[in-house]
Amino acid sequence: MATLPTPEQSGGNILQIYKKYNIRPGEMLQIQVIKINLMKMGKRTEDLEAGLKWLFEQGYLEQKEGKSDRVIFLTQKGFAKF
Repeated sequence: MATLPTPEQSGGNILQIYKKYNIRPGEMLQIQVIKINLMKMGKRTEDLEAGLKWLFEQGYLEQKEGKSDRVIFLTQKGFAKF
């Protein structure tokens, strides 16, 4: 029987996408790029939401004031997690 991914596992999948695109601290990806890559991995929107929530709580990703909410920036802490 299959098990649902934990928020931490979903977050790890999202960080792998940042790594795939060679994103550095302070650089961003569009949410749509992350979503498409997760879907290619067989993941669902719920996995994206849970993973992003966990990553924000850990300080691995951030949204910057004055920037679109459709882009998410990698922090130094998130980069170190690679």
